[in-house]
Amino acid sequence: MKQEAKLKKHEDLLKAVLKFDEDDLAANHTGAYSPYQIAWLKRHRTNHMTTAAIMSAIVTGIVLIPIAISVSAYPLLIFAALFTVLAFFAGGMRAYQVTRALRKGISMVEGRIDLDASVAQTSQFYVRVEGVRFTVKKEVFFAFKNGDPYRVYYAPYLKQMLAVEWLRDDNPFVEDEEAAAPKRKRRLEIPVPADENRLITDDGELREDAR
Repeated sequence: MKQEAKLKKHEDLLKAVLKFDEDDLAANHTGAYSPYQIAWLKRHRTNHMTTAAIMSAIVTGIVLIPIAISVSAYPLLIFAALFTVLAFFAGGMRAYQVTRALRKGISMVEGRIDLDASVAQTSQFYVRVEGVRFTVKKEVFFAFKNGDPYRVYYAPYLKQMLAVEWLRDDNPFVEDEEAAAPKRKRRLEIPVPADENRLITDDGELREDAR
């Protein structure tokens, strides 16, 4: 019972930091987003466009001040125009990525978790699964068990984690690991003819005096 409670606690922690529940997982199992995940993605898209609009409005308002006091503001007007274009381009690209993710449907990857962090200037936390890298928040980073097997459901193009399943004591990757074992080790299992035993060491290598 104690072990089961410990496992349940870890699963509950994952649900809390990534904000998903069993209903989300049930939808993800069918290859679809849950209603909550769809709403979150659409809200994410709207927020990016709204932020771009607000920043552009603020910059434009600042530029209008010199114009109001009859100061030549052509350079500032050019700056404001460029800033507005860049802001809407950045926000528009992110919104476009969300739209593509919604159209394509949810993606899934499973494998052993590889945690990585960069603290050179600003702390960045990464979670890698089978070559797919996710940038995550600190609390999400520390919720995972490094090296343990997980199944991750995420929005493509955004690389945004939406839900995860800890595979617990399952070891679904044992066969792959055995297949990737060094060939030299498997070669030692091949019987060696009796008349060649004296030429080969216990490690399967040719004796120095026989080369």
